[in-house]
Amino acid sequence: MLFALYTILFVMFSVSLYSQREAENWYFDNRSGISFATGSPIALRDGKINTLEGCAAISNKYTGELLFYTDGVTIWNKYHEVMPNGTDLKGGNSSTQSALIVPYPDKRNEYFLFTAPDLTGNSGFTELCYSIVSMNDPQGNVIQKNISLRDSIGEKLCGTIYCDDNEFWVLTHHNKRAIFYAYHIGRKGIDTVPVISDFGDTYNSAIAGYLKISPQGNKIATGMGVLMQTSALYLFDFDRRTGKVDNRKKIDEGIATSFYGVSFSPDGSKLYAINNGLIQYDLSVDDESSIKNSRSLIAKESYGALQIAPDKKIYTPLAQGLAVIENPNVKGSLCNYKENAVNIVTRAGLPNFMDYIFRMREKISCIGSLGTIDTVYGCIGQTLSIIHSRSENIKKREWKCETGTIIPLNDTTILCTFLQAGKHNIVLEISSEEITDTIIGTVIIHNTPKAYAGKDTVLCELKTHIIPIGGTVTEGYTYSWIPADKVDNATISNPKAILQNNTTFVLTVTDAFGCIARDTITISLQELPELTDKDSMIICEGETIQLLAKGADAYAWYPETRLNNSSIPNPMASPEKTTMYYVRGVIGGCSITDSILIIVHKKPILTLTGNTTLCEGESSLLTASGADTYEWYPEAGLDNTTIPNPKATPKETTMYFIKGTRNNCESKDSILITVLDKPAIRVSDDTTICESTSAYLLAEGADTYEWSPVAGLNNPNIPNPIATPEITTEYTVKGTTSNCSVAKTITVKVEQPTPTPIIIDVPDSLRFTAGTVSPVMVKIPEGIDTITLTIYYDDCCLSYEQSRAENSQVFVHNKGKGFVTVSAIVENASGDVVYIRFLTLLPPDGRLKEKISIKNIKVSSPCIAPLGTEAEINYNPTCAWDIRGVHGSEKFDIVISGEKTMFWTGIGGKTRISIYDMTGQEVWKAENIYPSSSEIEIILP
Repeated sequence: MLFALYTILFVMFSVSLYSQREAENWYFDNRSGISFATGSPIALRDGKINTLEGCAAISNKYTGELLFYTDGVTIWNKYHEVMPNGTDLKGGNSSTQSALIVPYPDKRNEYFLFTAPDLTGNSGFTELCYSIVSMNDPQGNVIQKNISLRDSIGEKLCGTIYCDDNEFWVLTHHNKRAIFYAYHIGRKGIDTVPVISDFGDTYNSAIAGYLKISPQGNKIATGMGVLMQTSALYLFDFDRRTGKVDNRKKIDEGIATSFYGVSFSPDGSKLYAINNGLIQYDLSVDDESSIKNSRSLIAKESYGALQIAPDKKIYTPLAQGLAVIENPNVKGSLCNYKENAVNIVTRAGLPNFMDYIFRMREKISCIGSLGTIDTVYGCIGQTLSIIHSRSENIKKREWKCETGTIIPLNDTTILCTFLQAGKHNIVLEISSEEITDTIIGTVIIHNTPKAYAGKDTVLCELKTHIIPIGGTVTEGYTYSWIPADKVDNATISNPKAILQNNTTFVLTVTDAFGCIARDTITISLQELPELTDKDSMIICEGETIQLLAKGADAYAWYPETRLNNSSIPNPMASPEKTTMYYVRGVIGGCSITDSILIIVHKKPILTLTGNTTLCEGESSLLTASGADTYEWYPEAGLDNTTIPNPKATPKETTMYFIKGTRNNCESKDSILITVLDKPAIRVSDDTTICESTSAYLLAEGADTYEWSPVAGLNNPNIPNPIATPEITTEYTVKGTTSNCSVAKTITVKVEQPTPTPIIIDVPDSLRFTAGTVSPVMVKIPEGIDTITLTIYYDDCCLSYEQSRAENSQVFVHNKGKGFVTVSAIVENASGDVVYIRFLTLLPPDGRLKEKISIKNIKVSSPCIAPLGTEAEINYNPTCAWDIRGVHGSEKFDIVISGEKTMFWTGIGGKTRISIYDMTGQEVWKAENIYPSSSEIEIILP
């Protein structure tokens, strides 16, 4: 078909067109998305992203096809899969502008992905980083990742185009100080040394809130102090040539949550910001006071991001969906704010774009003739020839087809195919020695005509059929059916098909523009298969089995009793008894019935017996019945785990389980064998006693006791009986706790007593003299290793002083008036003499003799019978009652001569004389005596 050619003549000052299709697909929030492919927003729900705030997306500049999207941490490709190496980026879930995507100049399929840190948490990471994404493969690949550019930045990240329209600026801001950083992105990559604009002061916070550059690239707006007690909105000028930021204006102040979202209008004449509602500012007069006074409240509810879209409208999130500013270039309420423009779940963030892609067309001065591109008409999918007419001095042409597929043919001609109807732009970037500019051609694509051959049909019977196919007639369409010999008229829209076997008909429809569409219909003669491949299945009582039918389009099972769903091909059946289930299947309007028998076997009924309480080390014979085969577990303590009657000897309390099987059906049961600990009996040591004496037996650790033999015991059923055997006897005690018993033995050896004298003596040569310390000797015979004895004496005449021995350790246990108890440990039981020393006192009655006796003698050997004795003390009569001086010196002395006592002092003066007995009692005194230096004689009474 011939197509008319139209020429669009461009003047020397042409219009530069910046494609907007990079922003055709948005993904944000919790798997939310929007497509602007049709010009109006259509909600998408196929995304994988889940982020509270910052995100970014990029689509093909010419076709609008999604390339990838990100939350600043993970990258997903157009298939909604995580891109290779696309994880652990340095953005964040709660970073305001966590990501920005920038094309890599002169590298068509590569992109820079910048990330701003999430400063909400306490990770301490505050760096601006970038990664490089390659789209040479449709699934994409991150070829470089997390390259750090600068530390201490906020959550602010934006970009715009450079002067030559193929290079870019990326801007961020210090997180506390009033500093902008502008990075230039050129054909060689990133200039890592930024252009710094330092305003020389600090804000209370520069962390959160959006940083936006106007679509024209000459203005910057951002909020400072977001989330603090007070915040402010600032406006700046930006120089795209140098990257410098200047001319700061403070145009508004607000509460803590103010100025989070900001956006310029597409023509740059208005600024929108959130300040306890949605506010518009008029920038047509570049004066701080005029901008403040232009403040206009557009909506009372608004709290999140503000973002221009490809339809030149501004969208902002509300709790119930996206609101829209329909005419953002218009002043005041005429901007036409509407709530609920897109019904999709939103929170705070929307995708971050470089807003220069949304700017209005601008005039660019050009030198020389650019030539023209003819308007072309065609059909969807048709290959069309696009020609650039002659122009002078063109050095380079670069074709871009926004929505089509390009095949270069030669320097001036391309072949292009379009898959969507409507008006399409063909963009040609040309360069000469004087200029670089862009011209645009137009392609008009017509819709493909509708071709409807009918629904595929299945016929149940194998015979000749005549059925209508096709649809209604459309004026201007021509029709053609293949195979023509199986329809009654191959040139109409709805012929009758005549067939005897499976046939596929192809309908070709051609409209008035020569556009072609095709459709097919297949008519099949259905062969009905068997629905089930089994006649029967076996289950056990109480079990569930899955029935299975196949080959049909719809199913109906019956009886429906004990089926979870009777209308699916694979219901679960739980019959209580053997049941025949039937299934009716529908295949393309045909039906067939099949069946399957479910045989239900009873589970065995198990009976268990056995002793369930054992003492440690005992066994129990377990017995099971009711099944054909058995399996016991655990194995510990069982002599056989596969017989019905194993012997169990568990070491501890054990629950034994049994699985009994009959007809492949299992039942389970269990029996608890309680193992009781035997008592830990402890008994006293074997002992030796003498004839006619007793010994204490002792047992402990049980609840009850039984001693045997009972002869010689005072009580055989207590833990501590007294044993008085006549001969050496071995006693056995059986201790019982919780019916578990343990026996222990004690031997009581009976020996004959051996009398052994313990001799107390006073040496014959010693005569006790008052005032002297003299020993009494206790002789310990050989064979005794320990001895304890008490010596009794008259305390009027003797006073105990000390005890010692040559080969023994001597201890005094007790002493009192007239007695002392002494014990001795004799080395090697070799015999010894204990010397017990007494101070001799004056007898009060003039007696010359006194007796000392031994009683309560105890020795270690039970069959040595110590015999006590006593000794008699003779006093020295010659001095028993003499007076003796207790002190003498050159100045003082006493002389006793017969019945006279004389004393003298070396000095005169008053003198006193006292006389004491051996116990220290004063018995006489004389006072007020004035002796001279000569001897004085005193007659004592």
